[in-house]
Amino acid sequence: MFNEYMTRVAECEQKRKTARNQNDKHSGLAMADSWRKTAELQLILEWQAQFIHEHSVPRASWVW
Repeated sequence: MFNEYMTRVAECEQKRKTARNQNDKHSGLAMADSWRKTAELQLILEWQAQFIHEHSVPRASWVW
C-alpha cells in the first residue's frame, strides 16, 4: 500500500507542475502532502504489525 500512496504523491506533484493557475498548484501541493502523510502512516502501521508479529508473547491460559 505504501507504494500505491507514493504513486498518488507523484501524480499530484505532476499535476501541480502542469497546473495553469495558483489555486490548482496549491491544491496539487495540498493533495500531495496529504497522500505523503497517509503513506508515512501506512508505513508506521506496517512496522508496528511486523513488530507485534515478531515479538508476540503467547497468551497464558487462565485456570481457576
